[in-house]
Amino acid sequence: MGHGPLITNEERGRIKGLHKAGLGVRAIARRVERPSTAVGNAINARSSGGKKMGRPPSLTDRQVRQIVRAAATGDYSAAELARPEAPSAPLQEPPKRGRVANGLGGLWDQGQV
Repeated sequence: MGHGPLITNEERGRIKGLHKAGLGVRAIARRVERPSTAVGNAINARSSGGKKMGRPPSLTDRQVRQIVRAAATGDYSAAELARPEAPSAPLQEPPKRGRVANGLGGLWDQGQV
């Protein structure tokens, strides 16, 4: 399916204002000439300061930085980086090998895992 143009900040403000005034999603959609799903999404959009949803990441940002730093210092596989007796042993409790590879993201070649 095709997508229409994005809702501008001005339209988003108008939609939220109409919603606060008590209009329903379909009535707002008719007024701003946008699909009701787009209007509903604009109303329910989470502000940038809201709480994240979903499963929390298994590695913290700090752990990812430590793994990347350790991987950059030598030729280690993900399994070697996950071992507690690894030369640099960046983590107190090492994650599984797959978590290390995921933490490295695009910096790691899957053939090296």
